[in-house]
Amino acid sequence: MLKKKKLIHFILLALISGFFSFLTVKALDTTQALNLLSDVEQAIDNETDYELGSYNEFFSVISDLGGVDAITAKINDPLSTQQEIDDLSEDMTRALGYLTKRTTYFRVSNLYDSLNQIDLSIYTNNSVTMFLIELERIEMLLANPKSGEQVILQAEIDLSNIESLLVLRADKTNLVILNNQAIIAYYEQRQNYTEESYSMFKAAVDNYGNYLYVNSVIADENVEISVVENIEEKISNAINLLVERVDNTQLVMLYNQLKGLNLDDFTDNSQTLYFEELERIFLLIGSPNLDESLFNQLLTDLNNSTDILVLMADFSDLTRLYNDSLNYNETDYSASSYSYYLHAIDNAYQIINDKNTTQSQVDDAIEMLNDALISLRPPIRTIYLKIGDNLNVLDYLVTKNLSIIEYSIDNDTAVSIDNDGMIKALQYGDVYLTVSFSDNVEETLHIKVKANISITTLILSLSLPIVVIGLGFMVVFVKKEDFLNLLIKMKNMFSKRKN
Repeated sequence: MLKKKKLIHFILLALISGFFSFLTVKALDTTQALNLLSDVEQAIDNETDYELGSYNEFFSVISDLGGVDAITAKINDPLSTQQEIDDLSEDMTRALGYLTKRTTYFRVSNLYDSLNQIDLSIYTNNSVTMFLIELERIEMLLANPKSGEQVILQAEIDLSNIESLLVLRADKTNLVILNNQAIIAYYEQRQNYTEESYSMFKAAVDNYGNYLYVNSVIADENVEISVVENIEEKISNAINLLVERVDNTQLVMLYNQLKGLNLDDFTDNSQTLYFEELERIFLLIGSPNLDESLFNQLLTDLNNSTDILVLMADFSDLTRLYNDSLNYNETDYSASSYSYYLHAIDNAYQIINDKNTTQSQVDDAIEMLNDALISLRPPIRTIYLKIGDNLNVLDYLVTKNLSIIEYSIDNDTAVSIDNDGMIKALQYGDVYLTVSFSDNVEETLHIKVKANISITTLILSLSLPIVVIGLGFMVVFVKKEDFLNLLIKMKNMFSKRKN
């Protein structure tokens, strides 16, 4: 009995399990399959929208699946498995992927045809090869009916960018010309250029690689324009460094003319300087760096070289004045003025005996000697001052060729003197002032300070205030105001006597 119950339970469980299994099978995910089926039906309804080859490939796959009805039945079949539904979806996706819209296909095909007609002769071989390989790849995609819309759209993008693969073949005409110019200058015409400029040119050529490198660029069919333009610029810059050497014939002829001039009328020193200038110019005339600029400068220097020459001076007036001025004795004149005279005489002597003296120096010497003769003054015996008077000692000295070293006085109670030579009389007395000059010249002045006395003289008696009109009298010097007071008293006295 117990076994029968267990068997019944087992059967019930099996039935329940089978029921739930049935429910599970019916719960398949067909959403994607149904959506794809809808796309398939729409594509079939719009057959003319698609490129024929791609549509045929699409329809072939659908036909292999049994057509729309078979696909629908398979999706709706409760006995279909999820794997069968997924496989069906994959096949429909593949079929739809073959489709390419007619407008897309022909747009891309036309673009391909236009690019296929480009003249490729102006581009480098390497870039043309890459261009053709890419064009061929896209041609194969267009020829494949299974490429599909997305692949053809990407091909359109690739075609739009394909021209960027092409690199223009560089025009090397100018490069060949420049290279030939550089080669000729480098090897054949170096003597036509200044040494300095040729040296810089040679260094520049060696820096970019000389003609061997340039020839390799010219021979390279795949060289880019930027490379050619770069080397053209370097060659052009190198050639521009060259400076043509100028013919020095004109300079040599002018130099020889100037060197043969008669210079007897010019000073020895100026002749020396003149020939030194000619020698300097001559060395540059033969310079390996004689370019147009240096040529013009040397031509100017040669034309200006005679400006260095100085005509000999006319000494006749100075000689005559010098000879007429030799008979002046030192004892007859003050020390400072005679010192200036000797200075002027010596200067005239030096000028007369200097064969390189200019006329302006001669004229200055004449002017100085005349001034020295005019400035000669006899020795000053005594200078009289009154107490309180001021005096500038420079008024009594000739200092045109001398500088004052110091002043010294033997009686500083009578006078004072400052550094500017101002003397002030302090009180009655005798003073000897010694002025020390440069060149060991000294001059001594005698200064006598007097009392400050009125010039009015009265004849007065020492005991009685009467005036004696005669020759027996005493002379008393009084101040002006005292004299006036005395006159008033005398008038009053005579008035009283009359009364």
